[in-house]
Amino acid sequence: SSGINAEYGGDAGVTKSIVVEGSGFANPRDGATVTVSWVMHHMDRELEKRTVEFTLGDGSAHGIVQGVEIALLKMNKGETAKVTVKAKYAYGNVGNADLAVPGMADLTYTLTLEKMEQPKYKYEMDGPEKIKFAEQVKEMGTQFFREGRYDLALKKYKLITDYLEDSDEYEGDSENDEDFMEDEPAPKKEEKSKPDEGRA
Repeated sequence: SSGINAEYGGDAGVTKSIVVEGSGFANPRDGATVTVSWVMHHMDRELEKRTVEFTLGDGSAHGIVQGVEIALLKMNKGETAKVTVKAKYAYGNVGNADLAVPGMADLTYTLTLEKMEQPKYKYEMDGPEKIKFAEQVKEMGTQFFREGRYDLALKKYKLITDYLEDSDEYEGDSENDEDFMEDEPAPKKEEKSKPDEGRA
């Protein structure tokens, strides 16, 4: 056993020890599409066995705890690790009734990063690709906002700004602007504009 080889979260809230080494040196970046499988235990009870594909950073929308996402950012493709997640980075004070996870439970995952596809960097995308990417991010941001997860929503909206700030295709197209912001209509003016009086 390699023992604990990494601690994350600043308070050792997530610890990871490698069980099976992965291949290569690349870790998945935020926004990568990953396929992962895990067996989750609380103490000596197995509570969940799952395989799922999702986008890193959107885990909470798929019922994936923060601690799993933190660990995945430090894993290589094909790696299996034993990951211990303290309650703060799992289901917190409330727990998860559907999985029979009690409140304040520290959990242990045997976690495998099966596949990963890195996201394109901004400079690798052309204008239409940036627009498509921003629309997908906006959908997720809106979902987080409706669920009251404002910190995650803000992160998504900031990402949109970052990707579109230097996109000519977006900035110069007012019609595109209206389509992109269709969920957020501009407030209508209460007063009708007055006709010009006495202007030359």
